[in-house]
Amino acid sequence: MTFPSAPETPRQFSFFTDQVADIAVYEVVIKATLPDAPVAGVKEDKASSWTLTVVNPSTTCFPDIVSIAVGTEIQDFTYWIGAASVTKSATFVQTVDNDCPLVYTISIVDQDGLAVTGQTILTVDASTGVISLFLDDYLVYDQQTWTVTLKATSTLSGNYASNSFVARILRRCWDTVLTEPVFTTTTAFSVDIWDQF
Repeated sequence: MTFPSAPETPRQFSFFTDQVADIAVYEVVIKATLPDAPVAGVKEDKASSWTLTVVNPSTTCFPDIVSIAVGTEIQDFTYWIGAASVTKSATFVQTVDNDCPLVYTISIVDQDGLAVTGQTILTVDASTGVISLFLDDYLVYDQQTWTVTLKATSTLSGNYASNSFVARILRRCWDTVLTEPVFTTTTAFSVDIWDQF
């Protein structure tokens, strides 16, 4: 705690701590004393006091409950390999939002029920919860179906909410529909249509 002593300085004080050991209730007393001999009719000392309570933010945030706003959930989607990067996000709300930070994480399970780890194509921003997906190499991830769980945790209370969705990763070829050729002439002829490609 600091307090300026220069006469021309407004009487304000500042307080800062990041130490858990400082958590306590303090009585703060500011006392003004005349530097010279007392002046007739003027008391030598004047004091002002009040209570300063230093709390741990986790105490304030302990009851913080996290939930997902209805209608903002990330829905199942298909990502076509080679397409532009896709970003998705959901909105999580808190009952106590002042100084109660959220951290976002994801977990992924593949179509065989196995955890997907070490991949770098689907990522999450730990501070915003925005998910990004980009892939231009089909050799490893083609025809993958992932169940992704986005989890938002109130770091001081430990409470969390989550959003699960399915991301299908496919080459465009899997969505290609072939149709039979249609001839518009009655002239008899034969053609090997496979030679046309």
